[in-house]
Amino acid sequence: MKSLKFIQCLFIFATLSACTQDDGAEYTLFYGYNYIPLKVGMTNIYHVDSIIYDDFTGRIDTISFLQKEEVNSTFIDGSSKKAFRIEISERLNDTSRWRVMRREVRLRTELRYETQEDNVREIRLVFPVEENKRWDANALNAANKQEYEYESVHGFFEFGNLQFDSSLHVIQRDEENLIERFYTEERYASGKGLIYRRDINLRTKLNGEIEKGFVYTKYFLRSTP
Repeated sequence: MKSLKFIQCLFIFATLSACTQDDGAEYTLFYGYNYIPLKVGMTNIYHVDSIIYDDFTGRIDTISFLQKEEVNSTFIDGSSKKAFRIEISERLNDTSRWRVMRREVRLRTELRYETQEDNVREIRLVFPVEENKRWDANALNAANKQEYEYESVHGFFEFGNLQFDSSLHVIQRDEENLIERFYTEERYASGKGLIYRRDINLRTKLNGEIEKGFVYTKYFLRSTP
């Protein structure tokens, strides 16, 4: 009888060990922490295009520039969580000098990815990442509810000459009526973080002609290290 119990115990231990290994293998993939690789020294470079429709002058202006997001340092915030200071700089082309435009704070917990600018916190992602999952991005601030949703997870994404095997597609806003169009989306790639953002804010005439607004597109170029 003792031998039987001993064998049963060995079987249970082996099963639990296997489950632990399997859970560990699935943990990163399922939860999606790898989509937010925060570490000091990491830098992402982006290209930005902004098309502005001016209803007063009737002009359509296109502005293009480069943007750099650099993880400068870490600190422990008021909730005793490790946070990262991000410095965001811009320049017109590869030969001009970087100019610091603003700074923000980012942190990743077990349940969500938060950004903070001007003391306003926003929940950009939630964990675990699951297709069609929704959350209130403004749950940590005083603004009105803004529902974000995972359109797809762990999917292939291609933009220009760049290809990403595993990405998240987040719909932040999708509203439209006869004279207005609001649409914002972001994509995150495993090991890179944010790789694409598109923001459409337009007012049109009933015939569809654009009166005013903007279309903003930001896409990943490279990262270091």
